[in-house]
Amino acid sequence: MIFDLRWINSYTKNLIFNNRERDMCGVFGASSVGYCPDLVREVVLGLFDNQHRGQESAGLAWSNGSLVWVKKDYGLVADVFKESDILDISLDAPTMLIGQTRYATSKPSKALTKGKSSMLIPPQFTEVLELGKIALVHNGNIPSLDAKIKELEALGVVFNRDSNTDIIDTEYMLKKIIYLAEHCGNDLVSAVEQFIKTTEGSFSAALIYRKGVIVFRDGYGNRPMFWFKDDKDTVFFSSETCALDNLGESINMLNAGDILLLPSDLSLGYRLKLISVGARRQELAQCDFEDLYLARPSSRTFGDVHTRDFREEIGAELARLFPVSDADFVSFVPESGLYYARGFHLFSGLPFQFIYEKNSYVQGRAFISPTPEDRAVYSQIKNKLVRHVVRHKKIVLADDSIIRGDTIRLKIKELKDAGALEVHLRIGSPRFVNPCHYGIDTPTRSELISAQMSDEAIRIYLGADSLKFTPLDSLKTVQAKCGYDPNDFCKACYTGIYPIPLI
Repeated sequence: MIFDLRWINSYTKNLIFNNRERDMCGVFGASSVGYCPDLVREVVLGLFDNQHRGQESAGLAWSNGSLVWVKKDYGLVADVFKESDILDISLDAPTMLIGQTRYATSKPSKALTKGKSSMLIPPQFTEVLELGKIALVHNGNIPSLDAKIKELEALGVVFNRDSNTDIIDTEYMLKKIIYLAEHCGNDLVSAVEQFIKTTEGSFSAALIYRKGVIVFRDGYGNRPMFWFKDDKDTVFFSSETCALDNLGESINMLNAGDILLLPSDLSLGYRLKLISVGARRQELAQCDFEDLYLARPSSRTFGDVHTRDFREEIGAELARLFPVSDADFVSFVPESGLYYARGFHLFSGLPFQFIYEKNSYVQGRAFISPTPEDRAVYSQIKNKLVRHVVRHKKIVLADDSIIRGDTIRLKIKELKDAGALEVHLRIGSPRFVNPCHYGIDTPTRSELISAQMSDEAIRIYLGADSLKFTPLDSLKTVQAKCGYDPNDFCKACYTGIYPIPLI
């Protein structure tokens, strides 16, 4: 197949436009004591470090303590915030910024044709007479959104409904917080407390208005959030620690149900304040998929262990349970399969081999491409098989998960066509048999291959010589070994038991 390079460039920027209404996002922001010339650049760099969490769009909201501004658009961080944009934002002398990289699975095509391309992109914002402009970013998902919107509409809350746009959960969150604030003397902090107590869903969020920034996390702890205060009393916060590592060592996790207050008015007597609303249940509902796939290997998600070390432990467990003693080497499906393969290699003693060359100029992640055809093309142009390395070889191939099976099936066919004798597939996650309602774009049961086929049927369909998933009990064993409580993790994708109510 011959690809037009102009089409590839356009494709990689726009391949995530058509899909479902869930979010996978990265949040980053900062609040300083007085204007800092480098603050805008540092926040944009923090968004770069969260780019892997969402490549559809990016946005920033900022304030100097008097006004709030917002800039957002479709594209990667580098597309939306060029050097000229950083300089323009710096002219406002902001002391507070919140930002988001977003992969949304709603369909913006109608909005795009009407010239409303940014309407569905966070930060969502609104004007409140007594409080001024308020903007919100978040990572997660609010289940049963339509029903929750109707409940607020029955109370008199007005949403921006028209034939060209959908209501997204970020708008719902902001509207509900403002409604709650109106019933508690326009006190946004009290409103956020009530929001955490009364809203079923997954959210790690940040809200900005002229009086400060409010960072908060749902009472189930589903999505991570971390913060760091430097020696100049500037506070940074991020969805992942990889965006904070270069700032210092004392990185703190915002606990489930916690609020971090960062006021612009230092006469209040504090630089930051932590309020604990409390967890919604004794056992949390932290997302397994953060460590299994979504997080950067250098990050920590819900504890002290780094994601790469967690994945290596899973790979070692797969080697212990499901060895392939006569394999020539271990390799991986780029990039998220890397540390599973490394763990398998270290435990088994089999050689480790790179079999793909990555095209660094193609960006994005195949998992979040919209259609099977898109995923196939995207996978081909991003990673090129080094064919002579696999010829006449028996290969252990590691990957993080199998959702639909489209990409891995093509990978195995490509390996066999290149002359590989055997391909033994080892998967870092258990079987995905249920959709996620908390912010990971796993599709409906009818599209989940493990919900429709047995392991043996999947093996035959994929063309693998053997196929083994990580057993659920083994995942729990590794979580415990890494210092986690396995009961604090949501496992609805495997069990169908949803710890955060869906109504």
